[in-house]
Amino acid sequence: MIRQLISGFLIIFLGLSLNAQQDSLNQEVAPKGGVNNLAVKYYGIDFTKEQRQLLKDKEVELIFQVDSEGKHKLSEVNGISDKEIIDSLKQKTKEVENFLPRIRNGIAEPSIYFIKFEFPTYNLISRKYGGRLGSSYNEANSKILNISINQDQESIFY
Repeated sequence: MIRQLISGFLIIFLGLSLNAQQDSLNQEVAPKGGVNNLAVKYYGIDFTKEQRQLLKDKEVELIFQVDSEGKHKLSEVNGISDKEIIDSLKQKTKEVENFLPRIRNGIAEPSIYFIKFEFPTYNLISRKYGGRLGSSYNEANSKILNISINQDQESIFY
């Protein structure tokens, strides 16, 4: 009986290890450091007051083409049409590290990566605190959506 129990555990353990090995052969495209670090990179852009006003309550979508080595290219910017803002986003993209490429069955392949986010807004409050003008900060929308799709568009991953 003990032998059967030990044999059962070994079979289960072996099955789990084989399953884990299969998972290591597949990965979705992703920014190094994660999606939050990617968004923070763009939050660091020093927009003018007028540009911040244009971005207020706007969801910006960035679409990247990512090759099999993880090299990326910002191919589309949706949600905003201001040329200077788009140029700032493109310039900041040059500072973004390579992505982790999509891997299927142990082979890296090109893919497309999407991210949607909103920029934070800042508002002055007319109340005074100890002789200083107070300010408030509205956090960026915490809804950061990232989507990757296979280059041949067989499947979509959220």
